[in-house]
Amino acid sequence: MITASVAVLSLACSRNAPGVATATPPPKFPDLNAFQAVDAAPYTAAARAGGAAYFATPDGLQCILPNPPKPGDHVSASCDGPLPGLPDNAPVGSDGCSVVASPSSLPTDLNPYSFQKGTGCPIITSPLLNVGQKLTKGDITCIVGADRLTACIDPILNRGFVLQSAGSWTF
Repeated sequence: MITASVAVLSLACSRNAPGVATATPPPKFPDLNAFQAVDAAPYTAAARAGGAAYFATPDGLQCILPNPPKPGDHVSASCDGPLPGLPDNAPVGSDGCSVVASPSSLPTDLNPYSFQKGTGCPIITSPLLNVGQKLTKGDITCIVGADRLTACIDPILNRGFVLQSAGSWTF
């Protein structure tokens, strides 16, 4: 009986806790440890869909990190505005703005991220996430770096996107 209890306890303790990275990010993904964490509270607002963290970048993007519907759930971040370094085949709105999001733009859609035509450039109302900072909400961490770098990752599902002048990409 003691052996069985120890085995169950060992198995339970060996499982990854929520928020613990289990996958290796893509080789060219920025090092999250190089960015200073900020408190999510000033970026968080309640909303009809359960709330989210909202931030703006110095280069005019507005990004959203939705609250998971329940603890342990995964969601999709999104950013819209004048996305830098888009692939040639990425759709761009008439005002020069695009969106990187899940295909349906729903926060619970966990399909691969994609670039989509924007419906207009955002009116920036969110607090600024400065260069060198990172924001974590649920299992998603987003960073803002030099040279128009904005990147978000869910390290448990190993999915996200990198926006940068040298070439933006999703995974």
